[in-house]
Amino acid sequence: MARSKKQIWYFDLEKIERDGEPLNVTELKVKERLAHDPREQLELQLMLHEALKQLTPKQRQVITSQLTGATLTEMARELHVSVPTIHEIVAAAHRRLRMICQQEGCSR
Repeated sequence: MARSKKQIWYFDLEKIERDGEPLNVTELKVKERLAHDPREQLELQLMLHEALKQLTPKQRQVITSQLTGATLTEMARELHVSVPTIHEIVAAAHRRLRMICQQEGCSR
């Protein structure tokens, strides 16, 4: 029986609560779940959706898989690439999302 690996997500809750700092994808998801105002929650979802649209198709697929809890091995198998290649795609996607969020103010 194969054991599945769980991914550990790191985020800074204090950074999420402060305004003015760009947030990474994980922090945006946490902030979305913590949002009490439905309008604020919708706005965060729209910002994340717009930021994801600016990624390449492979980057978008890997980030989406990552958010749903897929392991690196599962993502590599799905895309027919090696695990190190998945690491490179994830790193490039995170860099791109950070840049997008800095430019467009995703930290609201």
